[in-house]
Amino acid sequence: MGRVQQAATAGEFLPKVARLKAQRSVTAAWIVDGLTTRAPLRANINRTRAIDTVWLLMDPAVFDRLTNDRGWTAQRYGTWFAGPALRLLNRSSRTT
Repeated sequence: MGRVQQAATAGEFLPKVARLKAQRSVTAAWIVDGLTTRAPLRANINRTRAIDTVWLLMDPAVFDRLTNDRGWTAQRYGTWFAGPALRLLNRSSRTT
C-alpha cells in the first residue's frame, strides 16, 4: 500500500483527505475550462467526463508512484501530465 493510501486510511486524516479531494475537483475543473477556451473537447467527452479524467491524472497516488517508486522528477511528471490530458480531451490532438 502506498504512502498516500496509508494516510487516507488513518482516521485522523480523513477530513483532510476529503478536503484535498474536493480541492482537486475544483482544480481539475479549472484546468478543463482553461483547455476548452483554447480548443474544443473531443466529441465524445463532455465537461464532467473531462473533469473526471483530469481529476484521475492528478491523483496524488499517481504522482507518488511515479516520483517515489519509479524515480521520476516532479518536472517529468508535469510534462507527462500535460500530454495525456491534451490527448484524451482535446479534439485537435492526435492519438498516436
